[in-house]
Amino acid sequence: MSMNTEKPQAEYNCATQDLYTGVEMVWTSYADRLADFTAWKTTYDATTGTDQLAALDAARLIPDQDQRTAAHSSLNKDLGPLSVDCLIKWKQLEAYIRDGFPALIYQDMLNGAGYGYYEGASKENWEDVKGLMNDGEMFIASKTAELTAGGMPAGFDIDFTAAKDAFELKYAEFLQEEEHAREQRDEKINANNGLYHAAMAMCEDGKKIFRGVPAVREQFTWSRVQALIKSNRALHSVKGFATEADGGPVIVGALVRVLDTDGVPLEGKETVTADDGFYKIIGLKNGGYRLEVSADGYVAVVIPFTVDGAAVDLDVELVADSE
Repeated sequence: MSMNTEKPQAEYNCATQDLYTGVEMVWTSYADRLADFTAWKTTYDATTGTDQLAALDAARLIPDQDQRTAAHSSLNKDLGPLSVDCLIKWKQLEAYIRDGFPALIYQDMLNGAGYGYYEGASKENWEDVKGLMNDGEMFIASKTAELTAGGMPAGFDIDFTAAKDAFELKYAEFLQEEEHAREQRDEKINANNGLYHAAMAMCEDGKKIFRGVPAVREQFTWSRVQALIKSNRALHSVKGFATEADGGPVIVGALVRVLDTDGVPLEGKETVTADDGFYKIIGLKNGGYRLEVSADGYVAVVIPFTVDGAAVDLDVELVADSE
């Protein structure tokens, strides 16, 4: 790749997950109407859709930004303790320089050992840690006699190099992961752009094929598909009051549950009515549900309701149990 090649940019105006959901929806609609598409254009066949869904699965497997950041952050955190080890070793070296050289040239020797990198290294500038330790290692090798006279114990040079090498090894992994993350970012955007353009081309044909059938045409209208995805992602509530039938008093402590259309209770979607008979259950996506309300001494009721882009107000009247 040319050094002047610009990084790819997303050409779709929606979130990545919304893109994936939209692509899956339109190609599913394509499969349902395959005969119409193949009659419209000979380049369409069954594999057209399956190939795009396979490309969708492949794009989903490419790490997203959160996954890339997690891997990078983990390595960054590993560097912290290793850099502290390096700083400790270098401060030991500083003490040997102080005691091994005349005061007149102490600062010059300190600078030669990498002192100019110390401040940045202490603030987790990893390049400065690397520079500090490289200079320190070379200084030890060239001034071993003076440093030994200043109190440097045997084997310190080995320990210093070990700390340096451990940091540099992890830093190399960090840089490699950083580069890998950039490559994955570009790979994912290119894959996503490919999915988007293929879906858009097919949808343009779909709108023409079904121009006289509005309900089907909408399945191939990207803006409508995205609007449907967003509305289904939004969460709404069902709320109201539980009272006795025929204008009776409110019912306190009635159990209120939301069920799916098959009558199965939804986890976490239940409550009891308050002192004023009020209940509210939140976190419902668009779709059909059933509301079950029961209380001691009353006949339980199950009422179908539909969430369609807004909160649902649903008051419930219970009849006293005659038994």
